[in-house]
Amino acid sequence: MRDGNKRGIGILIAIVIIMFILILGTIFFGIRSIGRIVIFLLGFLLILSIIGIVFWAIWYLFIKKQKFDATYQNKKRLVQAGKISKPDSVHDLYLSGDRGHSRVRIGRIVGYCRVKVMKKIVDYDKNTGEPVMITDPDNPKKKYEKYELLEEEQDIFVVERGGWIINLFSEPMVIRVRPDEHDNLVGDVTLDGFSLVPISEYYYLHQDYLDVRKTDYSILKEGERTVAHEMMKDFKELTDKASGLDSAHKKEIEKKNLFEIPALTGEGQK
Repeated sequence: MRDGNKRGIGILIAIVIIMFILILGTIFFGIRSIGRIVIFLLGFLLILSIIGIVFWAIWYLFIKKQKFDATYQNKKRLVQAGKISKPDSVHDLYLSGDRGHSRVRIGRIVGYCRVKVMKKIVDYDKNTGEPVMITDPDNPKKKYEKYELLEEEQDIFVVERGGWIINLFSEPMVIRVRPDEHDNLVGDVTLDGFSLVPISEYYYLHQDYLDVRKTDYSILKEGERTVAHEMMKDFKELTDKASGLDSAHKKEIEKKNLFEIPALTGEGQK
């Protein structure tokens, strides 16, 4: 019912906007024929589209986050992978709620993929409840927690909440859940929970908020890998410059070698 009401309100707003444009064209521009009204309407919509593109360009170039952020870069890769792998059978994403919370629509699914993440399980002493500490064989004075690394599958949902205009100025949500925390990937998909919580660049179900071994550890490891890849790219660029494989850098060096200082040239002529 809620979705039907929203669609009805959206259609009503669109009709009101079109009527306003038609009245504006009739009163202020003296447009009477149907052909001119259609041309005026299309021109008005074209102007609005151009204005929207200009604002989007300003947002993308000057407002949107551009600095290097390892977690943000990994999020963009997951969005890209999700859009490539999304099955055609899925539509909208919902939260199931419970007896005290009604079902909630999150948005339209525009991407889905499945990945494997690392989970850190720390061993605790059954008697004291403290982490079991082991000694570093290379440094007897150094001790660290005894833990085990496990692999766990995780489903990634890329969701857009608004219409195309709103989506131009916002980024999609990336929601990470276990495969058993949602129903079948057919039609509308429902997550088994009644709220989402943001952790770094991602969203998780409320029951995962304090599960540091699954959320924080996997985010940190993914960030470390992204940083390592960026360092390798920078190292390749430096190597190319040092070996002369970088054509742009090579041209700059050649220009500097051809540059003559006027004072020295004058002294040589004397």
